[in-house]
Amino acid sequence: MRSRSRLEHVRRERFHFTLIILKALLPMDDFNINEEKKRFELKVDNHIAFIEYILSTDNTMFLTHTEVPHALEGKGVGSRIVERTLFYITDHGYKLAPLCPFVAKYLTRHPEFQAILAPGYHVG
Repeated sequence: MRSRSRLEHVRRERFHFTLIILKALLPMDDFNINEEKKRFELKVDNHIAFIEYILSTDNTMFLTHTEVPHALEGKGVGSRIVERTLFYITDHGYKLAPLCPFVAKYLTRHPEFQAILAPGYHVG
């Protein structure tokens, strides 16, 4: 049992180190949290992509819907807003409940973020 605990600690440390590296490599853009509308927003070329969320009392962040304007489709904007949102969730100690199919698909391609999944949620 003790070795399992040590393994989990190593995995968490590696996850946090990976996030630090990824954040340093990301370009800066206009990402913000619109608390009034309960959504994360990414402004690109005068258009706004967004992810709607619900934050529960137990600090689980439910991501319910992702929308990217037609003018931005195919430019990686959807992946970029999901990535920024997952960094926010990680930085604030929330757990993730990915109800949005786009977010769930992103997690299958980026297993490093699966460490923040809320109990009972699995992707892949």
